[in-house]
Amino acid sequence: MKFYPLLFVLISIFSIPGFAASTSEQEFTRQYTERAKLALKQATFNQVDNLVIEIEFKNGLKVTSYLANSYARYISGQASMDEALTDFIASQVEYQNLDESDVLNISQLRPVIKSQSYLDGVKSQLAAVGVNEIQLPYYEKLTGELLVFYAIDSPDSLRFLTQQDFQSLAISSRNLRSKAIANLDKYLNTINAKIEKLDIGEHGDVYMLVADENYEATAILTPSFKKLLKQKIPGEVVIGIPSRNILLIASKSDNKAVMSVAGITYSQFPELAYAISPNIYTLKDDSWQQIDL
Repeated sequence: MKFYPLLFVLISIFSIPGFAASTSEQEFTRQYTERAKLALKQATFNQVDNLVIEIEFKNGLKVTSYLANSYARYISGQASMDEALTDFIASQVEYQNLDESDVLNISQLRPVIKSQSYLDGVKSQLAAVGVNEIQLPYYEKLTGELLVFYAIDSPDSLRFLTQQDFQSLAISSRNLRSKAIANLDKYLNTINAKIEKLDIGEHGDVYMLVADENYEATAILTPSFKKLLKQKIPGEVVIGIPSRNILLIASKSDNKAVMSVAGITYSQFPELAYAISPNIYTLKDDSWQQIDL
């Protein structure tokens, strides 16, 4: 009988939702697809990978469903499978109700990381000429002083989505960000964005993202960049984004490299065009957080 308390503990542990997750990524993806087809009856589905599904709606909009966060909620016990899938599918129903003009704008949408100081400057300029605040760029908080704006990037022009534009779109902020990030993710894959090591002698192993001179900093939002990080630099990383076209990376365990990233970022930030931040950041629980040395 002296082993009974231990047996009770084991039964209790494996009875909570976080430990009941015997469902694999493959099975979770299959369950999602079956349920999504019932809710999105006029859409077609293509499985790209476990937890990654491409959906094309009748209105012509194509979206990529990344199920990793929903699966993580299920695995951790924060939600049952039914709750995780129901919440995610409900957020996608609005896609099928978009009209043609909204579909065009959303298909060209990309996120752009900028700073609070950039927003303050825009506000001052618009206030000086008496422009209503509804014409301010639409933005969302990311971390620290970093904000996420949204640009409609067409072959002929690039313009930022305004507060008024967002209000007129029949789409939630959650789906706006998801679609914009998916668009950028696809673009970065198309141009074969890659991480390369810099030659800085004895100052640690510092890397940088090589893309198109426009979206390097904003790439930190995309699944493809996070996948590249895991392949190239195991463990926790530190990044610096002094400007839109410079993304420096180091392993957090490499003290010399971290100091190099911090030093380069801080010293070059004031001199660069399209400056973003003099600070450094690390990725924790799939979100970027500002850190101090």
